[in-house]
Amino acid sequence: MEKTNILITDDDPVSLTVLENMLKREDLNVVRAESGKEALQLADETDFAVGLIDVQMPEMNGFETVEKIRKTTLNSELPVIFISAVSKDKEFVLQGYESGAVDYLIKPFDKFQLTSKVNIFCKIHEQKRLLEIKNDQLASVNMQLQSEISERKTVEKKLKESETKYRKLFEKSNDALLITDKTRILDCNTAMVDLFNFENRSDLLKTHFYEFFPEIQPHGERSEDKLNGMMDMALREGSHKFESVCLRSEDEIFSTEILMTAIPIGKKTVLHTVIRDITKRKESEQKLISQAIRDPLTSLFNRRYLEESLERELSKAQRHNNPLAIIMLDADHFKMFNDTYGHLAGDKILRNMGKHLVKYSRKEDIACRYGGEEFVLVLPDTTLNVATQRAEDLRLTIEAGKKMKYKRQTLPTVTISLGVAVFPEHGKKVNELMSAADKALYQAKEQGRNQIVVAKSKSGND
Repeated sequence: MEKTNILITDDDPVSLTVLENMLKREDLNVVRAESGKEALQLADETDFAVGLIDVQMPEMNGFETVEKIRKTTLNSELPVIFISAVSKDKEFVLQGYESGAVDYLIKPFDKFQLTSKVNIFCKIHEQKRLLEIKNDQLASVNMQLQSEISERKTVEKKLKESETKYRKLFEKSNDALLITDKTRILDCNTAMVDLFNFENRSDLLKTHFYEFFPEIQPHGERSEDKLNGMMDMALREGSHKFESVCLRSEDEIFSTEILMTAIPIGKKTVLHTVIRDITKRKESEQKLISQAIRDPLTSLFNRRYLEESLERELSKAQRHNNPLAIIMLDADHFKMFNDTYGHLAGDKILRNMGKHLVKYSRKEDIACRYGGEEFVLVLPDTTLNVATQRAEDLRLTIEAGKKMKYKRQTLPTVTISLGVAVFPEHGKKVNELMSAADKALYQAKEQGRNQIVVAKSKSGND
């Protein structure tokens, strides 16, 4: 399989290495350039799918480099993503777009965001390459037909054969295909009938195109408005690909990827539409996202997610002048428990604690496994009194919980110690709140465990 070439340009070798590692994949060939001059030389020799070019470079900056790359034969239309650690200034970014950039990223990068953008242009480049191959094939066929145009019967025969072949391809395609003029469905293949669970083609052809979509898309947009916009874009630009939620005949909603291509037929233009069911792909993407933010043992959010979400929730509390509570809890004598009954028994206890946290959490609460046997519960819009009562309810529930069994032996009841801290009384920053809750938890353990301690206010009073 031929690899897709990607150009990365930066005068900082460390930044280049970071970019290279982020983009490293078996089907990609990441080509490094440490200056604009080197990038220009590479652009003369190699066809690139996309270029990631640093703005601030000596001798030839990113804007100058792109301007010269545009004059090369192989990369005159190269999509360029400018990268910079210097300025987010609107005029500075605008200069990047005016020079032909398709995007502008500020260091440090989010790997998921970066690779998603690069993947889009790699796919476009691959489609462009395949289209060029098909165009060459079509050109060859046209030349052959031109040489036979003098023989009318032969031409008619060829056209008939071509029509039959297209019909066979249309019918045998695994993708759902349909032809529409924005309102009516003019034609469709068997895969389309099967995808939307119709009994036959004639029933489907009687259906309005909008009926294949729910009234409202997941993000609140009306399907009719979205489709009209997508179809207008396909007619204007020649083709357009987008994702949408579709509706089967029995009201089953599923995720699709739709490619619309405008095809002129005489004075009329129709849309050749390919619809693919991407439900499994979406499920895989959601699974990967979940794995990145969830603790595999308890299925609670992990420490990384806590740090990101707590910053967001605290900012919201400050904006609206609302309280925000944190409960930090820890299983008592857990090391001794592990040493006595084994880590697998300990894991069972931790999973049980995770279930209790979820059960006693509101929709807006954030339950996390902070590490080891330590957990954190973030309670937006919650006062100190309410948070303390919530902590006490949780402590009593776990203490009075049903005794668990492991390998035919009954495990002893595990109690918890809890520390409570609330914004703004105990801190106005994330680290202050977490530190206050942690100190309160430590004090609860020092005072005998199986109890709650409220953090001391910043003035020193409880």
